[in-house]
Amino acid sequence: MSLIQEIKSKMLRYRFVFSFKIWHRLVIFTATLCILCVIIFEELHYLESHPRTLVPVNKNMARPRCDMELEIGPMCPKLYTDLGGLCEMGSTGILCPDIRHKANTPLRQSQLVMTRMLRIFHLLATKHRIRYWLSFGTLLGAARHKGFIPWDHDVDIEMPLEDYIKFFKVASRDLPDDIFFQNSFTDTNLLSNRPRDVVSPIHPEIGYYLSPMNHRLRDKASCYGYCLLYDCKWHDGLMIDLFVSEKRSEDVFPLKEMEFEGFVFPVPKCWKANLEENYGDDVLKIPEEAENRKPALRPYPMKTCKRLAQETVEFE
Repeated sequence: MSLIQEIKSKMLRYRFVFSFKIWHRLVIFTATLCILCVIIFEELHYLESHPRTLVPVNKNMARPRCDMELEIGPMCPKLYTDLGGLCEMGSTGILCPDIRHKANTPLRQSQLVMTRMLRIFHLLATKHRIRYWLSFGTLLGAARHKGFIPWDHDVDIEMPLEDYIKFFKVASRDLPDDIFFQNSFTDTNLLSNRPRDVVSPIHPEIGYYLSPMNHRLRDKASCYGYCLLYDCKWHDGLMIDLFVSEKRSEDVFPLKEMEFEGFVFPVPKCWKANLEENYGDDVLKIPEEAENRKPALRPYPMKTCKRLAQETVEFE
């Protein structure tokens, strides 16, 4: 091989190596740029849904009709945080003691259980950047009572489907051992009790998810009482209903905030219009009829459904 040919051969090799290095760095740069764009997009998407509201919309609202006498307990019981209920994310996980024993009536004890579950859900949603908001009776309770409607016995929250899936796949793994994540995989009795006339879609990742097959958080140490009345077999502890939202994005985002039992939770942007659509224009007024101030059922916050069933058999 002549000297000229050898020089040409080396130049070709160097050119190939040089080109390869350029393409390799270009690919790495492009991939890094794409990842950064995704992160920035998700951050903007989250910030759009979670603006930091300095003052909740009901911060300075007085709780109404606290002098009203109710059959089921006080109209304005001490809020969860006023009873010393603390619930935070610590370095070792969720720190959230159970304070159900600090109330004097079964319904209020049940509400303290569900407040704890709601706060735990909120901490996990914040940790995993999951969008959600108070809904239905829970939203009404926040707007009208700064806590539970005194005669309410469950919690309702909504979220977009993508966040619903994220909670199922990621955040639910962080739930404490005393909370059961109920869905069509973890509680097969939901399937056997599914109404035959109800057509519900099955998601490939999360199974059934629309009401009445929606996912729920259940307290393991209590009994909601529904199955005692209707003889169903699924887990029936005190619950939080998780619903996939069908609302228009512009009616929900950016989210606002309200106080509920001493904590701050997200609510839809158009929360009042939402309540009026569901409950009528006078939704923020206390019902005058005593029949409309009674719970539809009375939960058992201190006993599981299994224990109640055993005690019933023993006394028969």
